[in-house]
Amino acid sequence: MEEFAKKEYESYILIDFSVASQEVNDLFSDLSDLNFLFLRLQMIYHVNLTVRKSVIIFDEVQAQPLARQAIKHLVKDGRYDYIETFL
Repeated sequence: MEEFAKKEYESYILIDFSVASQEVNDLFSDLSDLNFLFLRLQMIYHVNLTVRKSVIIFDEVQAQPLARQAIKHLVKDGRYDYIETFL
């Protein structure tokens, strides 16, 4: 997935939930402010996301049920693309 993201997008964030910090995990407990979520992810991962030209990869997403549930809202928001991987 990472190689695909490198080739097809201007930028990407890879969140590996098997090793993600508590700070990253906690971001998915409150989706009321998506601007804050995206800003924090960019700061934590040191990546600038570009609207409609970036992807966020949720690796080992089964380890973070709240992130899995958030996908519906994140896709509806439409700013970025998403890839989920399991096991």
